[in-house]
Amino acid sequence: MDNIIQKIFNAIKDAFVGVFGPSRPPQAPPSQGYPQPGYRQPHGYGPQFGYGQPQGQQPAYGQQQGYAQSGYPQQPAQGHAQPARRQYAPTSAPKPAAPAPSSAPKPQAEAPKPATPAPSSASKPQAAAPRPAAPAPSSAPKPQAAAPRPATPAPSSASKPQAAAPKPAAPTQQPVAERPAPQHTSKPAEEPSSQAAPFVSNMELMSQIVAREAAGLPLTQGGEGPSWRQRSQTKPSEEAAPFVSNMELMSKIVAREAAGSSLTGSFDRPCPFKKRTETGAPMPPASVTAVDPNVSGPYIVVNGEIVKLKSSTLYKANIKRKKSVKAVIIPDCITEIGEEAFEECSNLESCIISRSVTKIGARAFRNCCVLKPVYIPGTVDKIGDGAFIGCEFDVRFLDELVNVADSFSGKYEIPDGIRVIRECCFGEIPKLTEVVIPNSVKEIRRYAFGSCSALTSVTIPNKVSIIGARAFFDCKSLTSVTIPNSVTTIDSSAFYGCKSLTSITIPNSVTEIGSDAFHNCSGLTSVTIPNSVIKIGLNAFSGCTGITSFIIPASVKQIGGCLFSSCDNLTEIKVDKGNKTFDSRDNCNAIIETATNTLVSACSISTIPSSVTKVGKYAFSGCDTLTSITIPNSVTEIGGYAFNLCSGLTSIEIPESVQVIGSWAFAHCQNLKSIALPNSVISISASSLAGHQYTYSIMYTHYTRCGTGYYIEHVYVPKGTKAKFTQLLGDSFKDKLIEK
Repeated sequence: MDNIIQKIFNAIKDAFVGVFGPSRPPQAPPSQGYPQPGYRQPHGYGPQFGYGQPQGQQPAYGQQQGYAQSGYPQQPAQGHAQPARRQYAPTSAPKPAAPAPSSAPKPQAEAPKPATPAPSSASKPQAAAPRPAAPAPSSAPKPQAAAPRPATPAPSSASKPQAAAPKPAAPTQQPVAERPAPQHTSKPAEEPSSQAAPFVSNMELMSQIVAREAAGLPLTQGGEGPSWRQRSQTKPSEEAAPFVSNMELMSKIVAREAAGSSLTGSFDRPCPFKKRTETGAPMPPASVTAVDPNVSGPYIVVNGEIVKLKSSTLYKANIKRKKSVKAVIIPDCITEIGEEAFEECSNLESCIISRSVTKIGARAFRNCCVLKPVYIPGTVDKIGDGAFIGCEFDVRFLDELVNVADSFSGKYEIPDGIRVIRECCFGEIPKLTEVVIPNSVKEIRRYAFGSCSALTSVTIPNKVSIIGARAFFDCKSLTSVTIPNSVTTIDSSAFYGCKSLTSITIPNSVTEIGSDAFHNCSGLTSVTIPNSVIKIGLNAFSGCTGITSFIIPASVKQIGGCLFSSCDNLTEIKVDKGNKTFDSRDNCNAIIETATNTLVSACSISTIPSSVTKVGKYAFSGCDTLTSITIPNSVTEIGGYAFNLCSGLTSIEIPESVQVIGSWAFAHCQNLKSIALPNSVISISASSLAGHQYTYSIMYTHYTRCGTGYYIEHVYVPKGTKAKFTQLLGDSFKDKLIEK
């Protein structure tokens, strides 16, 4: 009965292989080399395929079922020995396993016969009885069963009549290396290898998709080879599953490309735009930017003429006579448009960018005011800050708003899904009156709304954590700003020059107020610093002439100098008594660092307590209503810029205790015509008394020197010290030194 069942099983198995071709053998179970009880054995697994044999006797794929011819790689032997493993040998006859033990002394060639029921018993639980017959072959004296291996083709030939009749026993006497492949005579030998090709084809297809997306081409365009459905119909059912999985992945990729997201990002990244970059310009034909084979090396086309470059990067220096440039074509040999490459090309009307470009530098097209919308290919993965500032079209890059047309007027509603408002995005748009910022926005970067002189109100959404440097710089008409609890940092010059801003509420989430954050907000009448603030930067509230009182909370640990310069109406400065870093002792209306006794910041009504040992850097800088100040004998050092720009200061006495006067300490004091220096001074320089004039630059927070000179006409020094101070101050003051 077992013999009949075994014949039926072998016939069904080989018929399946003949129709569909051999399957890829699965991995062996990790424990033993023979089937374990309860372990499901799929088609193509078992001792007849070489599994379950001791180390050194396991045949490679294809030696028993023709896998070498089907294109599968030869499987190397295991890297470690497995002792006490049962030895199974293939057989060429479907004899029952029971007689095998009695024939143990027979030659090794007949030993494989009882092993045939073993594979069938593994796949059928009711046939598990023949397993005890296995010890008989394992007791064979020869460890290498070279002779039994050729007997394997017999079962496969039994399922095919045309191959089984002519050679019933021939494989038993042929070595494995010389065995013909009669079982494949009904099918071409190369057909099994073609079934493995789709796995490689899928990888090639994925690489083509990535390449097409990198080139800015839609995924739905073109395609080579048979469809996935045609390929899957020629595969067994167990091999069709990966194609379904691939199609699911393909659908996600197509959806992401349609949404404008890159293939390398997360699938849930919000982006409402159809392209990676959107400017409103159509995609130019690829032939326009194709490289001219007659031109060697990188080049661009300017006004119809070829301009050769030294590298694949287009630099600012490559564009000559900018005012004459009207049309530019950037071919496929250029990979990067450098910073300021076309800046101030005021007559540039059109620019075609090839799909080879991956980067557009900062301010690349700044102030190209007549430039028509430029198509930016999907290959561009970086656009520098202010790349299109001053251009008359909007630019959206993924979920970032890069630029808004300079001629826009009225109320602008930022589309939902925008996450970042880039640097200079709305910068210097004179007719922008109102902006609606959606809740999706998380970043407002540097100079985003800078110099929007007509902007009146802004509500910052609750996901923004940092208000970038100069974000609302010089927005003179801005009257109200709502700062949410999500904001932790108000960066430097964020609201510089917002003169119409009358009140502002700083939430408890803010920990840092940057330098010049509210500089020249002359309309502010009161400011409350929350107890969450740790750092207040240099000049943070200077020029706020409407503020009358200021209280430093207990949380503040770092304060920059010049905090209250030009706060002419300030009458009170206090530090919370719980603050362990600073104090305002003796009602001095100043801020003193407790540990070092250094006066950090003061105003025009401040006094210097007798316990102070140092007047810190920028302490009184910019206090233009300060006319006189008494420095106590406890002070040994006057820091740099300490009384800089005190234009109302007419006289000052420096005590004998002072040894160091820092650079620019009394610079730009226009009404200070004379100063007396004590003999105790051992460090001072000409810059300490300099009188250079400065003008403010609107675009950037810095001063530009435009003149030189000294306001101080006489420097009084003790008798016998003229040579000393001439050496300290230099020849510039040689004629101004007077011994007294």
